[in-house]
Amino acid sequence: MYLIGIFLFSGIVSASLIIVKRLEEKRQKTFPLLNLISRGDIRIRELSHDATHWYAEFKEWSEHFFRKQVPMHFRSFVNKLKSYIQNRTKKHINSLRASKLLKKSDGLPEFFERISSTDKGRGEINDPYIDEEGGQNKEGELE
Repeated sequence: MYLIGIFLFSGIVSASLIIVKRLEEKRQKTFPLLNLISRGDIRIRELSHDATHWYAEFKEWSEHFFRKQVPMHFRSFVNKLKSYIQNRTKKHINSLRASKLLKKSDGLPEFFERISSTDKGRGEINDPYIDEEGGQNKEGELE
């Protein structure tokens, strides 16, 4: 229903513009409606030209910004972050070396000593393993 109304309205406007233009040519006198349409057309052309000019300037600015400025700022940020992390690491490592935590015995050396004392006399890694039940014969094959 709405489409039919819009179609009829646009047809009536188009027909009236054609009739007004013919009358203007016959009488050699301009109609205010056609002057209004002409001024609107000129204004739209100016706006289109301004929009195209603005788009070209924005495109040039954004290309410069994203190709030159962003990488430069990112590199600067990364370098500052790297130096900050290095300084903080040096500070904490120096304070960690004098820490009581490292001087305290955790029992790890005793653990490794117990392991090494229990494995004494069992041979080297590349020696064949023979369990108590004789799971391997003299040729190195499983029984």
